Amino acid sequence: MLTYNRLLSVFPVLVVLIVSGFSLRSLEQDPLSGLPILSQTKDIRDAASPDPLPANGEVSSVQCFDGSKTINAEVPWIWCYDHKRTTKFVRPHIQARGFPEDSSWYLLIRDESGRLIERLTAASFRWNAAAPNEPATADRWTERVQGQRVQVELHVLSRPRNLRVAVDRLNVSFFKPGRKAITTGSNDMRDLLAAVTRDHAYYDYGRSIAIIRLIMSDGSNRETNCTGFLLTQDLLMTNQHCISEPWQLDTAKATFGYESQAPPAMEQDTIPFDSIEMQDKSLDFIILHLKWPARNNWRPAKIDMRPISQNQQLILIQHPSEQRKVLSAIECTVASVSVTDRPQYANDFYHLCDCAGGSSGSPVIDAATGRVVGLHHRELERPFDEGINLAVKIGPILARIQTNEALYNRIKEATH
Repeated sequence: MLTYNRLLSVFPVLVVLIVSGFSLRSLEQDPLSGLPILSQTKDIRDAASPDPLPANGEVSSVQCFDGSKTINAEVPWIWCYDHKRTTKFVRPHIQARGFPEDSSWYLLIRDESGRLIERLTAASFRWNAAAPNEPATADRWTERVQGQRVQVELHVLSRPRNLRVAVDRLNVSFFKPGRKAITTGSNDMRDLLAAVTRDHAYYDYGRSIAIIRLIMSDGSNRETNCTGFLLTQDLLMTNQHCISEPWQLDTAKATFGYESQAPPAMEQDTIPFDSIEMQDKSLDFIILHLKWPARNNWRPAKIDMRPISQNQQLILIQHPSEQRKVLSAIECTVASVSVTDRPQYANDFYHLCDCAGGSSGSPVIDAATGRVVGLHHRELERPFDEGINLAVKIGPILARIQTNEALYNRIKEATH
């Protein structure tokens, strides 16, 4: 407890912090630290295929959650896992030793009902370099398996050389919300379809927007989410601090129509990525190619090439902390067209649209025209719910894209 004299001694420091407007937590930090955390990682031991694999005629069994399973030369390894505690999902991490070109084996990932979730072959892994004729190593995360149980099966077509596969860890669901920036003293992040109807202009403005679920690029194994939006039916933009590494594409997915009211998103509305088209760390954007085009219901955003102006009215449609589409509109304006106090963000502007971790990659939209004027990428907390946010101006991003003429022309045709 502070004494009166002690309070007087720290009062000047408090005044400095309050006058400056920023809490200590708003000092520059890795933007990944502001994202929501959606998983925790559990280490797994003694979950590897036998070495050597069973020969023809060798038969044994393993107990699984749905009964006894037969182990033989064709199915030499089955691993079953029951988390016991409530979890929304289980995601195993697989290590492999063998040869990248080996087509003699595959893995099946099943849920607790036996439904096939994913089929992995040697080509599904990213292999490390090895000496000629020597086995290499590889690893990857599987798809999320909904529920508490997962089954991994190794199937062999012909006897592979030096093959060994193992589960060394897995992710289960966990929730820690992302950093929140409330800008006006009252949280205006409202469920989109509670705030407006589907025939409202704001709903149309948000048709390009998707939630992106991914594993962080920092090696922590943590799962998180960001927001992104369509530039064409098969190109999506989000923040580079969300996705920057090719291995993240193994599991990252965009879901369009992740909304609070029926109809729910269809199966084909959850789309993986197959390549990185362009990324820029300084402008904090990345353009990703979708494995298949989004349905026509989810239309590319329109881009506004005009300069932004002070107090320009904006909206922000986003997916903070893995929520369904959320709208910020009240007092959501351009606070400053330049960021003079942070020279490292010379291409940014300040805005007052309430948001939180997971909103990264959201398009900042002009409320009158529905056109994108910026790319939201940072929340800065201040005391007393007076936070402020940073977005990259769309002009410098387009100038960078223009260095790839073919890519720019594809985007220009869809967004102008």
